[in-house]
Amino acid sequence: MHKNPFFVRIGITVLLFALYACADYSFHLNEQPIYIPPPLFTDYRLADEALHQCVEQTIEDNNVTTPQQLNRLNCSSAGIESLEGLERFGDIHELNLANNRLTDIEPLARLTRLEVLVLRENHLQSATPLLSLLRLRHLDLSDNPDLLCADAQQLATHLQGTTHLPPHCRESPVK
Repeated sequence: MHKNPFFVRIGITVLLFALYACADYSFHLNEQPIYIPPPLFTDYRLADEALHQCVEQTIEDNNVTTPQQLNRLNCSSAGIESLEGLERFGDIHELNLANNRLTDIEPLARLTRLEVLVLRENHLQSATPLLSLLRLRHLDLSDNPDLLCADAQQLATHLQGTTHLPPHCRESPVK
C-alpha cells in the first residue's frame, strides 16, 4: 500500500499540535511513556504561609517548572507579613503586594529585575531596600502612613516612570 506524503505530513502535524496543546498531560503508548511533562517547581522555602500559598497557587496556575519562569506575582490582600525567601525568584518583573501587613521589604533588594512594584496599603517604614532596584519603572508606595519620606522621595525623583507616594511624603520636604 502506497501512502500519500501529504496525508502523512498532516497526520504528523495533528499529532504535534495535540502534544503541544496537551503539554500538561503525559502520553503513553502500549503502557510505555512517550511524553511526561516536567514537574512543577517546588524547591523553595517561604517563611510566611500566606506568601507560600500565593506563590504555590501561581506556580500551579502558570505551570512553572523553574524559578526563572515566575515573572509575575500578584499577592495582593493575602495577609502577608514577611517576604523572606522570595529572593529565590530573582526573575520576577512585576510584583503586586498591595494591602498586606508588610513592614520590612529587605528581601526585595535582591529582586533586581523588578520593573513594576505595588506596595500600597501596607505598614512600610523604609523604602531603602528599593534604592538598588535600577530597573523599576512603576512604583506604588501610597497608603503607607508610617513610611519615612527621604528614600521614597529619592526614588520618585530618579525613577524613570511612575511613582505613587503617600500624601505625607508628597507634602513634606525631604528630611
